[in-house]
Amino acid sequence: MFSVLLHLINVTLTKYVETTKSDLNMTAYCVKMLKQLEYFFKLIVRSRVLYAKWKNNADQNQFDQLVKSVLRSFTRVLTFSDDHASAAQGLILRLYPSVVLELLAPNVFNAVTLSEITALEFLAALPAKRLTPQKLRCLNDLARGLLIKIPESRRIILKVIVTDVSMLCNNFINEKQNSDDFRLSIVHQQSSSFLIDQKDRDHLNLCSKIVGHIMNQLFTRK
Repeated sequence: MFSVLLHLINVTLTKYVETTKSDLNMTAYCVKMLKQLEYFFKLIVRSRVLYAKWKNNADQNQFDQLVKSVLRSFTRVLTFSDDHASAAQGLILRLYPSVVLELLAPNVFNAVTLSEITALEFLAALPAKRLTPQKLRCLNDLARGLLIKIPESRRIILKVIVTDVSMLCNNFINEKQNSDDFRLSIVHQQSSSFLIDQKDRDHLNLCSKIVGHIMNQLFTRK
């Protein structure tokens, strides 16, 4: 069961990556499949656990390779900068933390390997300034998830999450400081707080939540 579902997800994403932008049917099918991603991985992990118990953890290497292929297919979808990919990319960013949670069930998938793929490939794939709210929500879910709580995986992913949040905040500050409205507010000695619209406030609020989750995890006494 788990092999069939992993193959299905991987083949669908591969065809989506290889298809032309005008293939609306393939795009719609991919989006429909991605909406069920969380439930697919629940079934994949449960069936893998039962199979491993029955077969004494047989075919673990095959399972690992299939999972890696799917995770890297997610990454390939995120590399697109065209609008036609926004729906699929948004779903992947929203549901990826739930996939991570399922894969970190005991004796299912290696946490260090998952952290490496997540930090060094997945989070680095999305073009700059693309789907910023969705990426921040993904980072927020990862920052309060198991990858941060497991010391071995935390060492890998923590630096990337902090770097991404810092970069987003710095970009926001630089854009505001270089805007004509900001310069005029300085000339007229006016408060620049009005320059922060609701979208920017939401972004900064998510950044503060991510930092809060990290601080709680690092400094809360167990």
